[in-house]
Amino acid sequence: MSALAADRRTFARAARAAAKRDQARALRAQAAAVRLEAAALRLYAHALAADLEAVALDAVSAGVDPRTVATCLRAAAIRIVLP
Repeated sequence: MSALAADRRTFARAARAAAKRDQARALRAQAAAVRLEAAALRLYAHALAADLEAVALDAVSAGVDPRTVATCLRAAAIRIVLP
């Protein structure tokens, strides 16, 4: 085996390893972005739930039938989950 062929193989091996490292780094970055987006969606859901709860309490305290409020909340939840 010539030295040139060995150098080519070594270079090719190093290039494949570098490509795998780059791909792994990109996948880790993508996973971090997905986790961040999930956390943001959880925060949004909590805020939305708090807003809906406040509206429901206001409606009940204003004299609206609690069953009507519950029906409206279910309809709103369906619209939120299934846009």
